[in-house]
Amino acid sequence: MSRQWLLILAVLALILLAVLCAFVIDGPRIESDLRARAEIAAADVLAVSPAQIVAAAAAGVDPITLTVDGRDATLQGRVVDAATRDAVVAAVRDVRGMRTVDDRLDVDAPDAADGIPA
Repeated sequence: MSRQWLLILAVLALILLAVLCAFVIDGPRIESDLRARAEIAAADVLAVSPAQIVAAAAAGVDPITLTVDGRDATLQGRVVDAATRDAVVAAVRDVRGMRTVDDRLDVDAPDAADGIPA
């Protein structure tokens, strides 16, 4: 009887190890894939290329920063209006596999005197 329990425990340990390895190996790849697809979705809304978003972020002048941690995205930066913010958030949220989108985008408020964003 004890030999059967040992065999069951060994099989369970192997299953647990296989599941753990799947998450460790695929985790970074999944995150990278989600980031790339979210950048494309945001770029489509903003009418810029994903390469422009990446290059601007590297130069430190990007109005929008997209970070992905696991399956959770965070959007930070400035957009020209609420409609653009809503469209970018919706586009990133609609990326298949994305779990949550933390909207930290600021909307440029137009100057009351001339309607020009501050």
